[in-house]
Amino acid sequence: MPFIGLSLMHMGHTGEKKERDARMIGRDGREFPQIKERMMGLVAFYRDSSHPGNAPYSLESIWGMDDNELDCHHDFIQWLFPTDTPSQYNDDAPILTPDMAKIFREDADIQRHMRRSLERFQAFLGMARNHEGNLILARRPAYAWGSFTHNHLRITRVLRSLGLAGLTTERDALWVLLRDSAEDSSLGITRRTLAFWQQAALD
Repeated sequence: MPFIGLSLMHMGHTGEKKERDARMIGRDGREFPQIKERMMGLVAFYRDSSHPGNAPYSLESIWGMDDNELDCHHDFIQWLFPTDTPSQYNDDAPILTPDMAKIFREDADIQRHMRRSLERFQAFLGMARNHEGNLILARRPAYAWGSFTHNHLRITRVLRSLGLAGLTTERDALWVLLRDSAEDSSLGITRRTLAFWQQAALD
């Protein structure tokens, strides 16, 4: 696969590098058609919930996974919550370019499907809505909370993805719950993790 400049999700890009990654252009200035095809496959994946397209699973397959499967599989989260940053862990993951982010914000089917993806992920984390409709932490599954869990990294991705896709109300509700929950030391939310979440939520 052509090198397009991978970086840690929590690490900052320079402006030039971030722009190059978003346009799917390599260091030598060449564009990679196969990467463009994968990016457009992301739109198709989110529009048709029953067909995986270029993704490893369909949306409906991911929604139907149990919590253990969601925790153990590592090749779906980049499709479920795409961002504008290349994945450190999955070279085949799509990147949400500015043009595709615009489609995500304007397409009613994608917006509906992304909200359902968020609901499934929040349930995976033990979150639910109370009688007033507010997002709460209803349970604390061990795989999701505590020190050194990869799901804290996933949360950073989710916050960033929601903002890019225009789901800012949902992003803000998730951020507020995370911020307020950080005071509970049993959840293992460090100051550094909270800072990453805040940056992802406010970008």
